[in-house]
Amino acid sequence: CNVVIARFDTRHNSGTTVTIQKTDDNILRERIDARKILWQPETETWLLQDFKIRRFDQGGNETASAIITDSLLTLNLRPEDVTKTSLDPETMRFSKLAEFIARLRESGNDPRKWRVNLHYKIAFSFTNFIVILFGIPLAAVKEREGISFGAGMSLLVIFVYYGFIKFGQVMGYKGILSPVLAVWIGNIVFLGCGAYLLYKIRQ
Repeated sequence: CNVVIARFDTRHNSGTTVTIQKTDDNILRERIDARKILWQPETETWLLQDFKIRRFDQGGNETASAIITDSLLTLNLRPEDVTKTSLDPETMRFSKLAEFIARLRESGNDPRKWRVNLHYKIAFSFTNFIVILFGIPLAAVKEREGISFGAGMSLLVIFVYYGFIKFGQVMGYKGILSPVLAVWIGNIVFLGCGAYLLYKIRQ
């Protein structure tokens, strides 16, 4: 039995976006997709809420399906097992997050949000370079216009740059932009602007 829980709350021993797969000789025979799962310590079972159960034949064809509000389920899994083997995707390193995305894909879940976050980890590493690229022409502005003006421009650039990044992430989460473009759009725009300003300052 393969259990994937996208997010697990250790305080309440509950999880959201749950997929449970039962296989027979590596052939998927049953799949459960639940909105929420909650540990019941009295009976040592799991309460599934708002879930759909589907069954498949040897050829992988769906033979039956049902939508159920809630039901108790016995799994060879306890809350402490979940906390030992899982991490919050928000804090995962690149390799762990990539593995998490692969598991979501295998279970048929949409990993769009986590793909955006995965590419964001790469794009964010270029932040220092872009800040330096903007810092050179802004330093020249400080000399010409004064420290106050230059400092104000620096804060404005940082604010707008951060806004571009968050805007791109939202577009990626909604599927409007691809995960790669969503997190790189801010870097692309500001890299171009920074290069242009540097060129103008040198003239």
